[in-house]
Amino acid sequence: MLSQERKIKQRKLLDAEEFEYEKRSVNVRFMICKSLLDYGILIITVIIIFGMWNDTFRDVVSSPAAPELFRNVYEKVLYVFISIKNGLTYKFVLAEGRYTTPFKMLIGILVLVVAFICTRYLRNVLRTKVYEKARLEKGARHAISSGITYFIIGIAAIIGLNIAGIPLRSLAIFAGAFGIGLGFGMQNIINNLVSGIIIFFEKPIKVGDVITIDKDIAGKVEKISIRSTVVNTFDRKTVVVPNSRFLESNVVNWVHGGDMLLRSKIEVGVAYGSDTELVKDCLFKVVNSHPDVEKEPEPIVRFSEFGNSSLNFELYFWAHIFKRWMAISDLNFAIDKVFRENKIEIPFPQRDLHIRSEKPIDAKFKTFIDKDSDVDLENPQIDE
Repeated sequence: MLSQERKIKQRKLLDAEEFEYEKRSVNVRFMICKSLLDYGILIITVIIIFGMWNDTFRDVVSSPAAPELFRNVYEKVLYVFISIKNGLTYKFVLAEGRYTTPFKMLIGILVLVVAFICTRYLRNVLRTKVYEKARLEKGARHAISSGITYFIIGIAAIIGLNIAGIPLRSLAIFAGAFGIGLGFGMQNIINNLVSGIIIFFEKPIKVGDVITIDKDIAGKVEKISIRSTVVNTFDRKTVVVPNSRFLESNVVNWVHGGDMLLRSKIEVGVAYGSDTELVKDCLFKVVNSHPDVEKEPEPIVRFSEFGNSSLNFELYFWAHIFKRWMAISDLNFAIDKVFRENKIEIPFPQRDLHIRSEKPIDAKFKTFIDKDSDVDLENPQIDE
């Protein structure tokens, strides 16, 4: 029950961050779309007014009473509109007797723009209406939203090409080249895409998990996409990891159960002759007084072995994954202090050296000195 509440709090925190990011993005997109829409409405309004009043303007400027200035302005404006019309209706002949015009191309582009707007709106609806009720993880939300976006954009692209008059058969050569590229140059990309799909369904990792990959990359998962995963390391470095590596390497997920608690171990040795029960009581006193150590599961003190120079103890405790690092340091300081107060010695490594000799040492040294030497071993002298 406790782990479930922590998991819900973590999800709410991630949702709040996602909401703020989406809010900023929506505001920026709204300002851009509003500016484009204002200019578009202005241009369309001018065109409609000129088209409706074209006959009236022509009659006015054709009368002898009209000033020469009005006549010149009307002719220039009319020339501009006629040029735009001719440009938009210019025919580009394609294969199979089909043709396209810039106007058709603009309509096809407009279909794509409308598709992008619809996907944005649909993603917001899914986030507010569906994801909240289904309580999906952030990685699953991103995968579903990306899949729907790609599907809608693909359908809109096909519709836009048909409206523009571009035959799909003319794209066959590009499809063939793309297939060759998939076979030779995109093996790793396809491998990562398939790995991303497997990660989405099996969910070995999710956004917010703390992971270690082959003991060289450790950090928090920030984003899972279809091709790669973004990991923010503890050194504040952003690492983009291909999804295939999660299936090919050894991955340690420290919070897979949603508990966020990890067991830690501190090893300490005391001198032979120390009171082992006193050592045990001191270790329990230290670990139970630390605020970041969990009371459940309870800490454990274990007398592990009789070492070469010390009696070795092991202290096991549970702490939150983001607090255990400093908790270990605090406990080491506290253990050193309580051992000093109770006069419990932490010994240095000791070695006993035994020299065995069959002859006196001076007799052995004599064998290395020439018999004719003037060195007096009985009364050695040192020259200054």
